[in-house]
Order: sequence, then C-alpha cells, then structure tokens
Amino acid sequence: TDAFPLYPHDQQDGKPRFLIKGATPRNWNKYIWEPYERLQKERQEQRTSHSTATRPILTVGIDVEGNQSSPPVLVQIATADCVLLEIPSMNGSRPQLSHNLQRLLRDDSILKVFCDNYSHHDKTSLGISTDSA
Repeated sequence: TDAFPLYPHDQQDGKPRFLIKGATPRNWNKYIWEPYERLQKERQEQRTSHSTATRPILTVGIDVEGNQSSPPVLVQIATADCVLLEIPSMNGSRPQLSHNLQRLLRDDSILKVFCDNYSHHDKTSLGISTDSA
C-alpha cells in the first residue's frame, strides 16, 4: 500500500485525519495538482471580480533527508491533507527528482516552506539557488 494513516484513532467521518503517501503520479495529481488547479481557477474568478488577492495559490512544506548529496535520499512534501514521500529514482548512474517535484520547485505561485537551517542544505540538494534565501 502507498498510504500510511497517522493518528488512526483521531478520525473524522471515518477517515484518518492525516496520511503519508508515496509520491506516485496518482498521488501527485490528487494532493498537489488537482487542488492547485482548483485554487488557480478560484484565483482567476477573484480577479474577474476585481479582487486584489496576492496570496500564493498553494502552500507546501518541504523537508529533505540525505541533503549532503544532490539529489537527496528522500523528499517529504506536506500539504494540508497528506505528506508525499519521494525517493529520487535512479536514471543511469545518477538519481533524479521526479518531473512532478521539479515542476513544483519551479512554480513561483506555490509557496514552499522548507524545514532547513542557515546552511540551506535542503534547498541546495534540490538544486535551488540560495543567493536570495
């Protein structure tokens, strides 16, 4: 299975309150891209009603394990509903981040909150410039 319920005794409507899921394409779509597209559509509707909202469309938390290498050993992406776990795949002799994770990191309309310190190892291991961090 690719779902690991956290706090199984703290359920609402018979569903676990929070899930850890593998970073399969289906989970990326369900927990990142579908909510993103829904929120993006809402933002466009707000603009047509002359709203001046400038908040990010989506916010995710990102933590990295094995950040002494690039790419890292494990990337954790947290949303309000779940945590996606991504293990970079081996493509030839070098591990690579998935297309979905690369897309997420490039998208400036998604606010990314890193669990990182002044060394910026998490960001650096993901190929993110820390010049302005």
